[in-house]
Amino acid sequence: MQMILGMAVMLCLPAYVVAQVAALWRWPLRLSAVPLVVMAGALASTVVGFQQGSNLAPIFLVLLAPFCLAWLGVTWLLRR
Repeated sequence: MQMILGMAVMLCLPAYVVAQVAALWRWPLRLSAVPLVVMAGALASTVVGFQQGSNLAPIFLVLLAPFCLAWLGVTWLLRR
């Protein structure tokens, strides 16, 4: 069960990237930019972590992706 949950969390990152690109393409910037700003901060933290040699550098990207994906999902439901 833990392996399935871990895989689901990790697969949220590529799903988020696809959803973010679609949101940027179709929605106004004020709706689609909120998770983009959050993930940009996580990406900056990841780059700094990789430069310092940390093996846990992408943890913020992986852990924030489900929340940002949920934001885009709720926004999509409210825009329907």
